[in-house]
Amino acid sequence: MDWAYMVGRDRCGSGVVTAVVFVGSLVTAQLSAAQGPVQWTNLVKTTVGPSGVIQKSTGCGGCPDAGATSVQTIGGNGYVELTPAAGQRVTAGLGTTPTASTDPALIDYGFGFWPDGGWDVRERGVYKKDGRRIAGDVFRIERTSGRVTYFKNGAPVYVSATLSAGPLTVDTTIYSKGTPFTLAFVAAGALTVRVPAGADLQAALNAAQPGMTLVLDAGARYVGNFLLPPRSRTGADIVITSSANVPPSGTRVNAALVNALAIIETPNEDPAILATTGAHNYRFVGLTFKAGSPVVFDIVQLGIGTETDTTLYPSGFVFDRVIIRGHPIGGAKRGILANAHDVTLINSDVRDIFRVDQDSTTFGCFNCGKGYTLRNNHLEAGSEVVIFGGANSVAGTVAENIVVENNVLTRPLSWRNEPIRNRQVKNLFELKEGLHVVVRGNVMFNNWRAAQSGTAIVLTPRDERKYLQDVLFENNVIYNAGSMIGLSGKDNHFYTPIFSNQITFRNNLFIIKQSTYGGDGRLTLFTAAPNSITFDHNTVISDGGALIAAYDSTYMNASGGMATGGPVENLTFTNNVVPNGEYGFIANGSVNGAGFAYFPGAVLTSNVIAGYTGWHYPPGNFYPTLSEFQGLFLGYAAGDYRPSALMPIGTDGTPMGADFTKLPPR
Repeated sequence: MDWAYMVGRDRCGSGVVTAVVFVGSLVTAQLSAAQGPVQWTNLVKTTVGPSGVIQKSTGCGGCPDAGATSVQTIGGNGYVELTPAAGQRVTAGLGTTPTASTDPALIDYGFGFWPDGGWDVRERGVYKKDGRRIAGDVFRIERTSGRVTYFKNGAPVYVSATLSAGPLTVDTTIYSKGTPFTLAFVAAGALTVRVPAGADLQAALNAAQPGMTLVLDAGARYVGNFLLPPRSRTGADIVITSSANVPPSGTRVNAALVNALAIIETPNEDPAILATTGAHNYRFVGLTFKAGSPVVFDIVQLGIGTETDTTLYPSGFVFDRVIIRGHPIGGAKRGILANAHDVTLINSDVRDIFRVDQDSTTFGCFNCGKGYTLRNNHLEAGSEVVIFGGANSVAGTVAENIVVENNVLTRPLSWRNEPIRNRQVKNLFELKEGLHVVVRGNVMFNNWRAAQSGTAIVLTPRDERKYLQDVLFENNVIYNAGSMIGLSGKDNHFYTPIFSNQITFRNNLFIIKQSTYGGDGRLTLFTAAPNSITFDHNTVISDGGALIAAYDSTYMNASGGMATGGPVENLTFTNNVVPNGEYGFIANGSVNGAGFAYFPGAVLTSNVIAGYTGWHYPPGNFYPTLSEFQGLFLGYAAGDYRPSALMPIGTDGTPMGADFTKLPPR
């Protein structure tokens, strides 16, 4: 077995003891587990050198006045193995009260080894059993289902009469100088390692093994640029968490805990956490990540961004109940850059993400992978609060299997009228690529005309061979926006293999206030011929002039030339409650019913289209006046847009417009 650290056991200060720590399954008479180094604490009359070597530095020769305990704890079944050399005097074993005391009577379950070749079993200093030993003998103290058994060379020599419960640590009392002996520490369950304030967090990350939990001191700052090293794709997660103040599982973290959790902070422009190529299976729970510098790019970066093969992407990252904060003056460009597979952000709070005259986002990827989940988070950023895509070093790949659910996506309204800063406000959610995407149950608000037109949702394929397909927006509430949706079929700078298609907007509440937030006032703008788009059971409140607009914009074809987008085919628009505005459906200069001719194969039926007095729309719709339209809601003037008893019934037997029982509160 390889050494992981050395422990000083020295009468006068020159001897050391080798020890190796393992974590994994308990296998009879063998170690069958993953190896990892041990960190020591409660050092008494010892010094720590490279590779964890500790030596007795002062004290009385032959006196029990030096020692240390392990930072790691074992919570379930496990054992410690000891291979003492001849001539040593040391007591070592497992204890429940790791302190700076060197009293051997505080070791709950211990072997004592004597220079004359004797050994004994002592529990809290009380003699239980003794015998003789020779060089090479292996001793073990094992806890199984609370029962502690002592072994010599695999044979039991004593069974404790006391049942053991709670965490155990390695505990040592050092008497005399001697040649090294080996300890092997095995845990059948997960191993917990405390990383106290001031300790080397990078060393702990380097040493961590699958199933291990690193516990950081709540309220302490760990400042640096920490690397998550490569790990196997198999095995349990490595967990990094705070020692206290972590909210219960399933609850969103309170922003007031920003300084109460353990804080991982970058002091410069580089990320606080960087997952390198080949890093896998890390879980961060109840932590704060901060930008300690006004020039930070990414507070957390997953992937180096130059991987040329998706098999090289890091994968398996969970951020649960974490707080991410940009610098109060300089913000940060991104909260999490997720160029990786299988990334989850849940129950978290990300704010102060902005850049003056640059784009910024709380969560995004450009070298996107497969498998993203954002659920129950509060997210604030300057440009795109959440974005997928935009550039990619792996041509032909598409961000896939994305779930964005039950989040708040917003930004402070105070940013709108700042006299000096330009935080590049663009949109609330953007897809530049995406396959199998679900955006459900979110509340999104505060988007105004600034760096772009004020459109809240932007779906535009960008970069080589990117596209959008199978995208569902459902049960969302989006308000305080100057325009709602921009949807493009293809990119006008790079070749896109297919037109955007199979995109559905179902049971959403869209509130457009062009007069307040600028923008174009539209529900949707189509460009470059997307197809197979569905709007069903949406409620739209708008003071804008148009409902849906479409234009023959250009896109790049397979040969690198430019082509002109045609009509929007196979539009389905059913069971919606909308105002027509002055122009209704507008396409290439044609408005209202004439513009609707630009949508061949469209299904436009069973809708409330308020304020339209023409005859060009298909039959089967309701055309109330604007006054009548307001009467279809329980309290239009007060902002209560739930349907009243006057709301017409749709094709599925339910009132037209959104079912408010499925919407989150705003």
